[in-house]
Amino acid sequence: MNRSTLFALVLMLGGCAVGNKIEELPDLTAGKADGSLNVETRGALTMGVEETGHLTDGQAHQFSFELTEVTVVSFETAGEGVDTVLYLHDDEGELAVDDDGGEGLLSSLDIPLDAGRYQVTVTLYAGSPDGDYTLRSSCDGAGCSGTITDPWALARDVNLHHVAFTDATPIPESYARAVGTTPVGLSSPEWWQRWPGGATQSFSWGAGSAFGQRCAQASAIRLEAIMAHQVTAEDGTTSRPGAEAFERLIAGSGWSGSMYNWTEDISEGGYPSFSPATMWAWRTGTVKFINVVHPDGSCDLPTLDLVERFSETCLAQAELEDGAIQGCSASAE
Repeated sequence: MNRSTLFALVLMLGGCAVGNKIEELPDLTAGKADGSLNVETRGALTMGVEETGHLTDGQAHQFSFELTEVTVVSFETAGEGVDTVLYLHDDEGELAVDDDGGEGLLSSLDIPLDAGRYQVTVTLYAGSPDGDYTLRSSCDGAGCSGTITDPWALARDVNLHHVAFTDATPIPESYARAVGTTPVGLSSPEWWQRWPGGATQSFSWGAGSAFGQRCAQASAIRLEAIMAHQVTAEDGTTSRPGAEAFERLIAGSGWSGSMYNWTEDISEGGYPSFSPATMWAWRTGTVKFINVVHPDGSCDLPTLDLVERFSETCLAQAELEDGAIQGCSASAE
């Protein structure tokens, strides 16, 4: 199905894809509206499972999904006193938008889609009051049963600092250690719960909060992704910048590659000692790989850029201090 056929089918479905205030709506094709719209990726969408969130003016939540063949999908928003806008994109750009196609000021989209990867985005009509929304979805066709989702896809994005998971990403029943990360290693989670009575420097999986457990596992997956990440130059040569940065630091300092999966958890209150995600050489022989857990279940995770800057900074210190890196740190940008 080509794009012109797709648009014709959209119009045949009653014209609900375009609202009556289109001239005032944000343009998500460029990712922002007037340079101010903050589009937050919320992970994989499971069709038929409701997603909820809170939006402020200038903010948008984007969910991704995949289809294996031609399929009709439907989306609608619900919420008390909110004025929503729905957008549908593929990798080439915007496919459809609806402002008031739902009940009242709410939104609705029904559209046939070919096999491929898509994003559905919820935002508020410009200038409308903040509020809570529910996104409902359904899928009709053989392509739905083959919907492909990786619940940890956002954790595998080495450049994404703030990760907002959906309910499709489970709370792990147990911790799976990071693998394939030689020459560095990552311990089991080290809980630092910043609310009164929270666990302090505990390594017991059961002591972690539900959101803390998910973020700690995501941190291990992020390290795996950073170590496996490859870059191909114009001449065809490949490099692994994260792994190579760690290798240089190990070769030029007294650090052996040992890291702790420090989980800075404020999901139930308190204030973090480290924020955003940070890498900190607690001792020359031990580095803290620090993620931050927020009250809404989202996480701040170390990034490839953070690994490279930490390694460069600590290597410079090691050259001046006979291999010692204790106290060296870097934070995500």
